[in-house]
Amino acid sequence: MKQGKVAEDSGYEEKYIGYLEHRKHTPTLTAMIEISNALRVSPLETLTRVLGLMPKFAYLENSASTSRRDTP
Repeated sequence: MKQGKVAEDSGYEEKYIGYLEHRKHTPTLTAMIEISNALRVSPLETLTRVLGLMPKFAYLENSASTSRRDTP
C-alpha cells in the first residue's frame, strides 16, 4: 500500500507516514492503532510484531539516544 493511501485512510499526513517508515519519528499508540486499521491489520498483531522485533533493533535505539545526547 502506498504512503498516500495509508495517510488518507489513517487520517495522518503522508509526510508523517514517511517519517515513520524512515524511523525519524516514533508513533503514539493511537497512531499505531489508526495506521494498523488503515493497513487492515489487527493493532494487536502490529504490536506483537513490534515487540518481537525490539531485541533485534535495540542497537538502533541505543545509538539514537546517544546521538541525541551529543546534540546541544
